[in-house]
Amino acid sequence: MTHAIIEASLDGRLIPPESSKRGVNVIKRTVVFLVATAELAACSPNRASAGQPQTNIRDIRTTAELLNKEAVKDCPVLSTNDFVFTSRASGESDIYLYSHKNGAIEPLVKSDSQDHWASWSPDGRFMAFQTLRDGNREVYTLDTETKSLRNLSNHPGQDLLPAWSPDGEYITFHSSREKEWSGSGPIGGHLYLIRPDGTQLQRLPIDSFYSTSNIEWSPDSRTLVYTRFGEGKQGLYQFDLHTGSETALLNIEGKTPGIVAYDPSGVSIIYYLDHEGGADLFRFDLESSESTRITSGRGYHYGAAWTDDGKFLLTTSSQNEEGTLYDIRCQSIDGAIDIPVIDDISDARAAAIRPRSN
Repeated sequence: MTHAIIEASLDGRLIPPESSKRGVNVIKRTVVFLVATAELAACSPNRASAGQPQTNIRDIRTTAELLNKEAVKDCPVLSTNDFVFTSRASGESDIYLYSHKNGAIEPLVKSDSQDHWASWSPDGRFMAFQTLRDGNREVYTLDTETKSLRNLSNHPGQDLLPAWSPDGEYITFHSSREKEWSGSGPIGGHLYLIRPDGTQLQRLPIDSFYSTSNIEWSPDSRTLVYTRFGEGKQGLYQFDLHTGSETALLNIEGKTPGIVAYDPSGVSIIYYLDHEGGADLFRFDLESSESTRITSGRGYHYGAAWTDDGKFLLTTSSQNEEGTLYDIRCQSIDGAIDIPVIDDISDARAAAIRPRSN
């Protein structure tokens, strides 16, 4: 797909000068969770020493026990698609792959640092993810056939939250490379696009913001949806790559919305809102601008990944009062099914369903 705004960006006209303006350090309970999700416990850039013993939540050799086998019969995607998720099963935050062929759970990306926030290429061969292995947050890609890794963002700033476009042409990510960051708390920055081969890096003409969650592409690869707060804007926003315009879809004062997911048909978006004692997922209808709560009001529900048929979600949820350990749950949109898939003893988060290759 050809994007007018992308074409115009390639001659440099839409690349603004660097800014040194310091972002406002906004701290909220929800933001603390989000930093823990996006950075998994708001880690410092210092990596763990190689060979230093780690405290395992559960040894990786027994990860088959993490799968709730009863979920397979009730959640169709478990029989048709692989998916990845982030877990601390081996002590660090690594990315694990569930295989639908045999129900096995194995490490896909593993290091002595933190690897998470995966996003698949549309053919299911490549995966972009966020990592701290170089001492700062970088966006890497993995070729799952050759196992080769590539530092895609390759910058001393904080590059995070990658999202692969459905047409496969671009990866977008949030970056602090033109902002200052104190080293802790929310990371302010801009949205960038880059080709999967590392060429044609460009900053989108959007005001800087603190990102509370991932970035999502519309199914036609025309628009981006994201949540933002700070610097005068807070809520759910959409950016049109054809027109270069940003639209506020949902303005929310006093609360921090987060983690969005387009449904496969492109008519609605999943987002979450915190409330006292928990957080719930809502479905936002793009035509009517109406929101409908789709979780129970109990516990903390944050991430959401749609199945291809638009009937189920793989969510990141915590059922304990503290909201400290999370599991992957399968939930039908009609609410009839809500069942754990990955046990929260491993602190599992951020499921990404692997597209089936043609």
